Amino acid sequence: MFICAGESETFDFAKPMGVGMIDMTMNLTKLCIK
Repeated sequence: MFICAGESETFDFAKPMGVGMIDMTMNLTKLCIK
C-alpha cells in the first residue's frame, strides 16, 4: 500500500491521505478499517 500527503504531492500509484496529522490519521484509519 502506498500513500501520499495529497495536497502538495500526488502520485498515480499512491492514495492521497490528506495534509496534517489529524487528516492523515483519520483517513489512514478509515482505509485500514475497510
